[in-house]
Order: sequence, then structure tokens, then C-alpha cells
Amino acid sequence: MIDSQKNIVYVGSTSLKLENLEANHRNARKKNYTMTKFRTALEGKGVYKFEWLVYSHMMNELQVLTLEDRLINKYLPRLNEKYNNTDKKELDSTYKYRGVYGVTYEEL
Repeated sequence: MIDSQKNIVYVGSTSLKLENLEANHRNARKKNYTMTKFRTALEGKGVYKFEWLVYSHMMNELQVLTLEDRLINKYLPRLNEKYNNTDKKELDSTYKYRGVYGVTYEEL
């Protein structure tokens, strides 16, 4: 779990295992994913560490996005580009394992 004193630079939510999610973000360019500010920053120098803020458990999409929004508002991470995730037109009401993660940064 992330120490709240650390510099959280990004907050996100996922239904993936944390290591799979991290690989997706780190390999975004190779996978032709949209290169967000966060994904571009991962290509630079420094150490980015992915950790759970809310461990994965059974939730629907609205529940996990509400938690994500609250943590974005709490930490104000500099690499998040969107601060309201619950305004999507359609949300998945299926309950599945979902969690909220944070990414910390340390200079080399």
C-alpha cells in the first residue's frame, strides 16, 4: 500500500492484475495506444512504482470510478488529465474484481 507521504503522480482504476496494467501503460507506444501525459512520462527517466490504493474486490464500474475520483481529488496527481470519470454515458453494471491504483515517482 502506498505511503500517503509519497509523491503520487497518477491515480487510475482497473479490472486487470496490477502487473498487466503496468505493462499496458509502459508499452503503450508499441501497442499503438493513445499516448497520454502519463504514458509519455513513463518513457522518461525516474522510477515509477504502481501500487494499490484500494485493493481489487467485487465492484461495478460506477463504484470503482467514484473511488478513483475521490482519490484523484485527494492527491491531485499531476499526470492525470481527467478528473471526473463518472460522467460516461454508459457504465458497466457488472460486478467484477476492480481496484484503484496509484503511481509514485522518484528521481534517479
